[in-house]
Amino acid sequence: MPAEWSADAAPTQPTLPDAKPHRAGTADLRQVQKELEESIGVVGAVVSGLLGSYKTFAITCAVTKTQVQVPPLFRRGPLRRVQPFTPPYLETTLGHVIVEDAPLTAGIVMRYAERNPALLRWVQRFNALVHVEGDAKVLVDHAAGLVHTVKPGHQMASWYLAHEREAVLQRVSEENVKLQAQVDQLQAQLRERGRGGDERGGVHVVN
Repeated sequence: MPAEWSADAAPTQPTLPDAKPHRAGTADLRQVQKELEESIGVVGAVVSGLLGSYKTFAITCAVTKTQVQVPPLFRRGPLRRVQPFTPPYLETTLGHVIVEDAPLTAGIVMRYAERNPALLRWVQRFNALVHVEGDAKVLVDHAAGLVHTVKPGHQMASWYLAHEREAVLQRVSEENVKLQAQVDQLQAQLRERGRGGDERGGVHVVN
């Protein structure tokens, strides 16, 4: 054996790749899965709440024989031909299924996400969106409140708030009762002034 062939210089075996599947990123996957389960539950709760409000609205329309029509803002193209209709009945089953299956759904998604960095990033973004908002339902509540503020007679917004935010409508109702009392008092004062004006031959306000 030549001198230059020593144990230190012995040929080394090529390094084989680790047979263990590559994990996506360095995120704490258990924490991500827990947050995803909560996020899916929030989405299910929102869906259930919306469907519950719609169900109440649809039943009320059916009982009172009330028909609805496409709002003017969306009356474009084929929607122009849509005639007033009775809203179809829908059940809340989907929302409850989403909530009940949240742990199972999160587990299935994370099984793929732990080996797919792109999917894991999307899961983290989804979790961040839901958790930053606290509850996606807040956005729906605010939207319904805005619609009801701008157009108090809007049927869907009114029924949603009555179902999901009854206390809010109660406060609005109390404000309106007080306001109506002030209006009635003011109108009575104007009528009294009008009668006095007639006696003096003056001009009075006509209600």
